[in-house]
Amino acid sequence: MNRLVYSFLLLLFSPFLFSQPQFAGPVPIILSGVDIPRSASVGDIDGDGDPDVVMGAQGNDKVAWWENDGTGQFDLQHVISLEADGAQSVFAIDLDGDLDLDVLSASRLDSKVAWYENLGGGEFGPQQLISTNAYSAFSVYAADLDGDLDPDVISASADDDKIAWYENLGGGNFGPQQIISNNANYAEYVTAADMDGDLDLDVLSASRLDDKIAWYPNDGSGNFGTPVNVTTQADEVHAAYVADLDGDNDLDVLSAGDGGDLVAWYRNNGAGSFGPQQVLSNTQDGARSVTAVDLDGDEDLDVLALSSFDGKLAWYENLGSGNFGPQQIITEQVGNGSFVTAADLDGDETPDPIALFTGNNRTAYFPNNGDGSFEAPVIISKQIDRPEAVFAADLDGDGFLDMLTAATFDGKLVWSRNTGNGNFAPLTTLTDQFFGATSVYAADLDLDGDPDVVGTASGSSGLSWAENLGGGSFGPVQTIDNFLSGAIDVIAADLDDDEDFDLVCAANTGDLINWYENLGGGIFGPPQLVSANVDGVNSVFAADLDGDLDLDLLSASQNDDRVAWYENLGGGSFGPQQTLPSFPDGASYVYAIDLDGDKDKDVLAAAWVGDKIYRFENDGMGNFSPAVAFTGTLNGALTVVGADLDGDTDNDVVAASYWDSRLVWYENLGDGSFSNQKILTLEAAGTNYARTADLDNDGDQDVYFSSIDDDAVRWMVNLSNHSTIAGTMYWDVNENGELDDLEPGLQSLGVDLEPNALQSFSDAVGEYNYYVLNGDYELTYVPDTCWTLTSDPATYLIELDNSVSIDHHFGFKPASEYRAVTPEIVSARPRCASNVPFWVTIKNTGCNFTEGWFYLLPDSLVSFVSAVPAPDSIATDTLWWQFPSLEPTLSYPIELIFTIADADHVGDSIRLQGQAYFQGESGDLEAGLLSTYTDEIRCSYDPNDKLVQPGVGPENFTRFGEQLRYTIRFQNTGNDTAYTVIVRDTLDPLLDWSTFRPFGASHPHEVLLDLNSGLVEFSFKDIYLVDSTTNEPASHGFVSFTIYPLEGLPENTVIANFADIYFDQNPPIRTNTTINTLVSEIPTATTEVNPKAPFRVDAFPNPSRAGFLLKISTERPEPAELRLLDVNGRLLYRQHLELSSGEQVLPLPGSAFEGPGIYVYSVSTARGLVSGKVVRQ
Repeated sequence: MNRLVYSFLLLLFSPFLFSQPQFAGPVPIILSGVDIPRSASVGDIDGDGDPDVVMGAQGNDKVAWWENDGTGQFDLQHVISLEADGAQSVFAIDLDGDLDLDVLSASRLDSKVAWYENLGGGEFGPQQLISTNAYSAFSVYAADLDGDLDPDVISASADDDKIAWYENLGGGNFGPQQIISNNANYAEYVTAADMDGDLDLDVLSASRLDDKIAWYPNDGSGNFGTPVNVTTQADEVHAAYVADLDGDNDLDVLSAGDGGDLVAWYRNNGAGSFGPQQVLSNTQDGARSVTAVDLDGDEDLDVLALSSFDGKLAWYENLGSGNFGPQQIITEQVGNGSFVTAADLDGDETPDPIALFTGNNRTAYFPNNGDGSFEAPVIISKQIDRPEAVFAADLDGDGFLDMLTAATFDGKLVWSRNTGNGNFAPLTTLTDQFFGATSVYAADLDLDGDPDVVGTASGSSGLSWAENLGGGSFGPVQTIDNFLSGAIDVIAADLDDDEDFDLVCAANTGDLINWYENLGGGIFGPPQLVSANVDGVNSVFAADLDGDLDLDLLSASQNDDRVAWYENLGGGSFGPQQTLPSFPDGASYVYAIDLDGDKDKDVLAAAWVGDKIYRFENDGMGNFSPAVAFTGTLNGALTVVGADLDGDTDNDVVAASYWDSRLVWYENLGDGSFSNQKILTLEAAGTNYARTADLDNDGDQDVYFSSIDDDAVRWMVNLSNHSTIAGTMYWDVNENGELDDLEPGLQSLGVDLEPNALQSFSDAVGEYNYYVLNGDYELTYVPDTCWTLTSDPATYLIELDNSVSIDHHFGFKPASEYRAVTPEIVSARPRCASNVPFWVTIKNTGCNFTEGWFYLLPDSLVSFVSAVPAPDSIATDTLWWQFPSLEPTLSYPIELIFTIADADHVGDSIRLQGQAYFQGESGDLEAGLLSTYTDEIRCSYDPNDKLVQPGVGPENFTRFGEQLRYTIRFQNTGNDTAYTVIVRDTLDPLLDWSTFRPFGASHPHEVLLDLNSGLVEFSFKDIYLVDSTTNEPASHGFVSFTIYPLEGLPENTVIANFADIYFDQNPPIRTNTTINTLVSEIPTATTEVNPKAPFRVDAFPNPSRAGFLLKISTERPEPAELRLLDVNGRLLYRQHLELSSGEQVLPLPGSAFEGPGIYVYSVSTARGLVSGKVVRQ
């Protein structure tokens, strides 16, 4: 069964009637690998029982993992983070005690030590900082240093010569940095091991500029003694490793350093004293990394080392008692080795060497035969460097279109097998000797029934092809024309009407177009010139342009700004160049397809310099109209193609542009006119090539494309013909188990889809839907306290095969006569002297119809302007609405405009109060819950934010068992209308995800919850949210939801939450992080001068232009926690303290602040909390 569900483009209208295609994605086929890989860690990341590989890459700031399929083959990378600037080290370990492997990173350029929570199944949460005070962080490790049975974190940082540790406080929280040593000159390596045999873990470091390896004795509680030198002769040491090399049951030390190209070891003489350096090798040029593992199965530890300058991976056999054999080279065919480790990746119970190389950005393992001999390397981090062209064809004969890619900088022709439904296997290399690859194409050149591969390269390979031997196996690359300098494009077409595929090739060095006759059996004739008058030719295409049933040729040439065609005169002879009229600057691509429905081939062209896409109408005889531009700019337009994307029998247009990284499409409106530009994605970097094909076999045209700045190939899933699961949640008024006419839908009721672990919620008319891949599914309603199921079945078993399955309805009757109305008041940020939108949602949260009245009492700092609907009455300053009979689950919305007070009131709080009176079970009016709105007047603000209620004080203290209501506010501050807004919120794991319920929103939307990761997605499709310069009040929106925390959480548990907001295909905007501190009773917060406080806190100097000092006076020692928040309650800094009796002065560092302003600090202990304000100038 399939787990891939395209949740992020759910439709708001009926899922069965498509007015235009909807696209999901982009979905990766090939992603960029690792740029300068520096570190790897092995562990079962996804919990499937086999070892996966985690890597950190310095060049693209990446922490990522690669999934092992159980046989030692690895799939596409799974990016954990791109926020580790200059990543140097990674380590996988369970940090939060939830029995899966989290990941640590140390990154050099931002001095971060950070961790990433594994949410289950290899899905990771955002980066969580442990420290930003490890300057030029080089190495990270985790081990239980204080004997409390959880792993603490250790770091080595080079620029401050520091070895430090961070206590694991439990639940993924870490204490402040505790310095072990700041005398390790340019520390590059750290680990933990019991060096002295006293049954606790000591710390060991290697530092390059003092040639030192040292260890630091641990007393078992995380207190470290005087460092003990292992050696000061490890010349320019980069790495060390701890292992029992001589079989005497204590831990010896290995080192690798490039000063003397030394791989060496140091015998532990007992109790942590070490003998002299013993050199294993001085011929590993730039020795960089070393480890110990039993490679030959003789039950002692051999040595495995990797060197940088000669790219040598070598091992040294342990002959027993610390004697080692000579160097045995595993490989030296690759360059710039950076890291080595070993693990059994292929499941044969022998450890395989794993090596990282920065020269070609490749990570590979070498399968171990068990006797110290090794197989050819298996690439883990497969990648390509600058994909110039892509082409889809069924290369292995399984009925699915695979993906071919030509990559320029690493000279590769590769293909990725489509395993079905658009899922792609890791890439297979046809050749890595195709230097300067520029194009790729597939056609059955030898007429044996399978598509062969042909490509061009600007280097010596020129024009070449590879025979498909069947099943996806290929013969060697065979050169057709290696004298074709600057070959840039190739197509296959039958030019001489002999029923085989000839080749057409363009070369921009000689400014010529040649064709090559297929003589049969894959033999091609000499080049035949079509034209030598194409200055800077980029593209060729074949189509019958004049209606004479043979294939003419088209070309696009950049330097002469020319789109031209060449009439096929028969037998492969071509007429002179005929230029199409009125083309602007820099023709980069040409394509032909019928755009106006008149059965002839019109022409499309892209203008690289002119930043446009153009079309030329054909009269059927090869006469063309002047160029007509499509709307919208495409900065650096590179490709354009046509296909019927929406299934309406006319051809739409897809285009890609490099400088603005756009992939767009234009809908054909049926008469040869086209819609405005519609963005498919802006996610790629340097989009350069696009085509269409049915990659998931669902009968519609998907869009696939490459991008050269991030070295990726991706596809956009066309959902027009995608399998759909849909239905209605309804009030079964007559309780007959059937959805009858006029029976009302129920809103915000949940329905679960397995095996995807997705939960959808019914919309305002009770409808829900999923877009899914073909497969088998189980669909079940989510029980609700107000409703009893009346329909059958309770669970639908669904088999999908490119079908729409729409009648999965769930009928309910009320389970109670309970009546309740819950109001909510939300606004955009109240900016001074501005008209600001407010929204009131009056929601029937009971189990039966009810009606009544609602009043809103505004603050004196706001002036009422208007409301829709208008108030039924205004009494003094109170607004009253009579709301009609509301079905259960539905809401009565009110949109208001208030004018906010001027700048004289900046910092003042606005307070609005609202309450509903509704018809209760007895028929009398009952008072509902009181809703209170508060916010602060400002003249400037971030309009995209997140709020949470309830909460008291800067810590947002909340009683256990209280429901949390989150509100995400957003505003379109761009320069054009936003057609789609998507809000993605990853729920805190300490929240009870099963209690999630949508509450209110400014606009219609759909909701989907992933129960595996906690990701909630609110999709505002076709919102048409105007920009703030056009209509400021109408540019705002919001969405809200309710949820409960988990039960049984400890006192002072902190729940944090943030959201990402996407406007169309723009990068996300991340909101602030809200916090709630869960307590049994709300504490009384005091200021630092409160004489009743359990202790005293003074902040000085205050105000300050830098950091502050906190003087804390207390009568007894006790643990405490220091926190810093901004005035909106965002947590900026947290530090664990151990207070001693008397006075102590602690720093509140300037790096914790975000700039000038007012901030709130607090110090809390078991006896209470003290808080105060500081002013940062």
